[in-house]
Amino acid sequence: SAELTSLVFLQDEYISMKSTLSMILSKQTHVCTTTDAWSSNNRSFLGVTIHWINQETLTICSGALACCRIKGRHTYDVLAEMLENVHRDFNIKDKVTVTTTDNGSNFVKAFSVFAEVQRTIPDREEDDEEEEEEEHTVLIDITDILNDTEEAYSLPPHQQCACHTLNLVATRDIESALTLSEAFKKISRSTTGKCQALWNKQQRSTQASDIIKDKLGCHNLCIPFLCIFKVMAPLAKAIDVLQSDKMAYTGVLMPTISILLDRMEHIKHEENIYHCKPMIDAIISGVKHRFGYIFQDARLLIASAAHPVFRLAYIPSGKKADVVSKIKAEVNHEVDTYLQSAETNLVNALQNLPIMKKIFIKYNTGVPASAACERLFSVGKDIFRPKRNCLSDGNFEKLLLCRVNKHLL
Repeated sequence: SAELTSLVFLQDEYISMKSTLSMILSKQTHVCTTTDAWSSNNRSFLGVTIHWINQETLTICSGALACCRIKGRHTYDVLAEMLENVHRDFNIKDKVTVTTTDNGSNFVKAFSVFAEVQRTIPDREEDDEEEEEEEHTVLIDITDILNDTEEAYSLPPHQQCACHTLNLVATRDIESALTLSEAFKKISRSTTGKCQALWNKQQRSTQASDIIKDKLGCHNLCIPFLCIFKVMAPLAKAIDVLQSDKMAYTGVLMPTISILLDRMEHIKHEENIYHCKPMIDAIISGVKHRFGYIFQDARLLIASAAHPVFRLAYIPSGKKADVVSKIKAEVNHEVDTYLQSAETNLVNALQNLPIMKKIFIKYNTGVPASAACERLFSVGKDIFRPKRNCLSDGNFEKLLLCRVNKHLL
């Protein structure tokens, strides 16, 4: 039948795609993954994408590894098991430099318990959809972990999505500005109240929409117009840079945050920003609180220094000597490896040179945002339409991965 023929064709295409992707990944020395959970039509899925740097062109390459069904609760151990299985399935477990997720409490806890390398970071707020932990701290029952030796999963180092964190700055942290200044609170509520009323009016009345068109030159008050508001523009630009699929090297994170802070300080001292200064103070405070750790993280410091666009320009003065020392240590290690090698073929012996190219790939293979998973789910919505909600979990995943990875075939 036609249905059986389609299923056979889908299976063949999926096997071919997975084989091609596995072959590409087998040639990589460093990769990173992003993961997120998604629900549609009363079913939940775990999406996993992968990213690596082309060793010839030094461009970021991407693919999708899985969009597998999550049955039952999305507990931290369930997420850890599924992610580890995906890494094992593609034989990349020892190649993953970092996995990027949003700030959801279950993902944070999974990596707090099972990640191989821990990093001390400040407590940060999590998704509204996730259960709030006491004082925003992840609580771990060590007794259960020690008693249950069969569930000792191994996850790579964790990186929380920088774009999601900046969105928290733009929403929750800005709310604190209302408590810093009574004058700003009064002006803010008065202004936003009028804007909200106008927004609602134009959505309910075509006559109001026509008047807005005549007076403002636009039919709708669209959300993107908020991005050009002067105070929020640097924050919006930083999010765009970090979620870009072409520029999202690890080494871009620290310079982007540094530039964001510099621009906010510059705007703060402009004369025409008097009423919004409490908002700017809240943004600066929120960014410093949520991203302060990046200026102490050796991996992020080296990634920035190894990026030719930035080098040492955004490394804190007190850290420059240490970063240079660590880079030199990387060089010496490579020289020792070269001298101890028995390889006599010139091409094979020098294929990883120049040295800085290798360091760049090693430390910059890690996207700062999990936007790739959001894009994966956007494609999933196109496939998982109401008229196709009877697709089996396996066939849905195969269709999705074949479509997303078609550029690799």
